[in-house]
Amino acid sequence: MTHEPRATHGVAGGTTGDPAAAPDLTAEEPHRGAVAPVVAGVLLVVLGLVMVREAFTVEVGRDLVRGPRLFPAVITITFTALAAVYLAQQVGHLLGGRVRDGEAFGDLPRVAGMIGLLLAYGFVLEPVGYILSTFVLFVVGSWLLGSRAWKRDLVVGVGLSLGIFVLFTQLLAVRLPQGVIPLG
Repeated sequence: MTHEPRATHGVAGGTTGDPAAAPDLTAEEPHRGAVAPVVAGVLLVVLGLVMVREAFTVEVGRDLVRGPRLFPAVITITFTALAAVYLAQQVGHLLGGRVRDGEAFGDLPRVAGMIGLLLAYGFVLEPVGYILSTFVLFVVGSWLLGSRAWKRDLVVGVGLSLGIFVLFTQLLAVRLPQGVIPLG
């Protein structure tokens, strides 16, 4: 059986026997799959703006600088600024037609898992309590992000949740939900 070279279109539209002269068919659809990160960026910016608005609804006493509004305001403004930078980068990728391998939808299950985890955290924080909720958030979040060092994640989760709880409740006098583990 004789194998003839496959005819491909050359630069001038003719055919050649050289497969390397084939047109780049992927160049016709440079933006396919690049919309998901832009949508995620928009959602993050909207979420950030809602959180900033809510941070400024915290009632304050006489001292506007050191009151309970300061920390949430700083965190939410920083979150929103970082979300805006992320969105700008994703829009730049979309407009520039550059979609790196794995960016299209490769991380979508991981992102969806983290969003679900954060939503669940918001729902269980008050009834379960800060310490246990944050511990589970850290351990499961670490696993979703690729960590497989369970012992380390468990130790860091305990230390992180207890450390932040003590910092906020004892040093900053911020009330955190105690839930099923009353430590206050």
